[in-house]
Amino acid sequence: MTFIIIDGYLEQKAGGPALSFSRSWFKRAPNLTVDAFTKLIARFGENHAVSFDLFLTAVRRDALGDLLGIRNDVAHGKVFNGQRLAPERYVQLCEDIYDWLVETFLGESVEVIDASGTRTLAYEKSP
Repeated sequence: MTFIIIDGYLEQKAGGPALSFSRSWFKRAPNLTVDAFTKLIARFGENHAVSFDLFLTAVRRDALGDLLGIRNDVAHGKVFNGQRLAPERYVQLCEDIYDWLVETFLGESVEVIDASGTRTLAYEKSP
């Protein structure tokens, strides 16, 4: 989700060679750890870094570290017996991070279509 949201942001904000350059770096980003994730967000400027730091409470930081560790280990072929696998612990974390990323990077550009077909903005910024 991080790649898709940030790539969408890059496409909105850049074009041509600048977009190609941004994507060429981003596609080669390392496996995320909490520190790498924080540094990635900070690359977009001080405001983003401060906002993410405020968002990433100690509880979220610990859960994110565990989740990214599991993801990276599984991606490299390690098998888990369930010790750190507690999906309920991570569901809210993923939803919170998704909401923060969408609101921060895509904001008013995201529309939601409800069951009746009505389009509304996913996030409305305060004046």
